[in-house]
Amino acid sequence: MRGTVISKRWIAMFTVVGLGSLLVALFSPAWSGSRGQVSAQTSVCSTTGGTVPTLPSQLTKVVVVPGSATMTANQSQSFQAFACAADGSQLTSGVTIVWSRSPAVGSIATDGIYTAGTVSASTQVIITAQGSQSGTLPVVVSGTATVTVNPPPPPPPTPTPIPPFTGPTPVPPPKPADVQIQELVLPDKPLTTSATDAGGQKVIEVSIPAGTVSKPAFVQAGVLTATQAAAKAAIDALPPTLLRTSDKIIQIDLVDDKGVKITGPLAQPITLRIPYTDAEAAAAGGAPNLRILRYDTVSKGWAPLATTGDTVKKELSATLTSLSIFTLGKSVAVAPTPVPTPTRAPTATAVPPTAAPQPTATATATATPALPSTGGLAPGSGVLLGLLGGGVALAAFGVLFLRRRQQGKV
Repeated sequence: MRGTVISKRWIAMFTVVGLGSLLVALFSPAWSGSRGQVSAQTSVCSTTGGTVPTLPSQLTKVVVVPGSATMTANQSQSFQAFACAADGSQLTSGVTIVWSRSPAVGSIATDGIYTAGTVSASTQVIITAQGSQSGTLPVVVSGTATVTVNPPPPPPPTPTPIPPFTGPTPVPPPKPADVQIQELVLPDKPLTTSATDAGGQKVIEVSIPAGTVSKPAFVQAGVLTATQAAAKAAIDALPPTLLRTSDKIIQIDLVDDKGVKITGPLAQPITLRIPYTDAEAAAAGGAPNLRILRYDTVSKGWAPLATTGDTVKKELSATLTSLSIFTLGKSVAVAPTPVPTPTRAPTATAVPPTAAPQPTATATATATPALPSTGGLAPGSGVLLGLLGGGVALAAFGVLFLRRRQQGKV
């Protein structure tokens, strides 16, 4: 019994459908897989740039982290190189990194640690990480970072040695009535001296380093009475920004053996320490508000000094570059005087007629059909297996019937 005759047109259609199913089954995984890999990258390799890729796993760029650094001689900085593939992923194997620097300033180790060299002027050094990927298509890609190498700071000046004093000890001048301290100051010897009140409490301390004077002198210091202070300083002529919080008026001078004051800036700064009482701290609104105030004998005014407070010792200290009269006080914030704003007379202003609003044409958005992107729809594994099997069966069926028809059996 002879079978049903099937035309050539049906046989050709079966063969084409089978081949089409095979193509879909073979290429759909590549489309869908590459789409998922690219979108999932969040590392440094997801940035743009690099060479034109030919394979998803081909090396396209090398990223050096950090991208810049500033260093001085003998300092070290660790750099890392990230090898990036065409699909945005990071390659952790199959890539060899070789480090170099240009110009040849300092050294770079095989693990990316750069040690700066000594330079006489600020120099920029380019750190290069060259990545090599072996395989069918060998690839060499480089990434760079910029290092600014600065020269080392100049060494501190060498202090000039002070020769020891070998002359005769000078005779101290007569001690004034308002002076509690009168001590000999030698050029090569530091000196710390203090004075106390009738109750034995320290009221002033002065520290003078070596080199402050070039020849023997005497430091004179003491707490002035109100009458003595009024004769030497305008004790109440404080600006609105300052408030005196103590009755202590302290005078410090350097004099020669004749009692003549040595004026001008000091060769070395000296340190003044003044204890404070609870009442003086309360008058300032708290110990942190207390300042040492200095009287300028030229301008006849007071100014606060940079003051350091010790709440345990209840003591204030300041560094002096010149000597004068001192007291305790605090800074006061003064609100600026408001400047009245002149009032302008009202001016009549003509108001132009308002034009009636014109209707505005509203653009209507028209939806534009868009084609699905490549890889936007990925068939599942079951569908792909079904397409693959069906394609093979249809193609085989078509070829079989074709051969039988040629042999005259169909």
